[in-house]
Amino acid sequence: MKIFPGTSPKTPTIEINNDPKTTNEKGGKAVGRFDEILREKTAVSSPNPASPVDPIQGIQDTSTTTDIQKHALSYGEESLTFLERLSFTIKENPPQKDKILEQYRDILNDRTETLKVIRDLLNEGDPLRDTLNEIGVRTAVEAYKIYRGDYSSG
Repeated sequence: MKIFPGTSPKTPTIEINNDPKTTNEKGGKAVGRFDEILREKTAVSSPNPASPVDPIQGIQDTSTTTDIQKHALSYGEESLTFLERLSFTIKENPPQKDKILEQYRDILNDRTETLKVIRDLLNEGDPLRDTLNEIGVRTAVEAYKIYRGDYSSG
């Protein structure tokens, strides 16, 4: 495969099998702008490609989704976002990190308890129960790691 500068510096042209001719896909040769070929190869057929659907929004918009399921999705997503913020805080190593981590631990413990309550409100066969349980396990583990001192500065 060769990559050549395209008409613009951001879109190179590629040539596969050292043949500048364009043949069909079965021939194994392709020539064109890299972004066009990538878009073609990774295109996913959808009913309306002009308006992609957010997976969470798609679940929330179904008429069979209950209010508790919507709340479970929302709270689970917020909890994952909170865990992500924790990871950034650990990496940044801010001043008074230990004090900040204690606050995170308390919030994680509260989130774990709330996730348990929401999980128990869902029906037994609801797949969201397992999802909330997994998120709850992660929040509990991170709270315990903070308690144990895994992330402390000293």
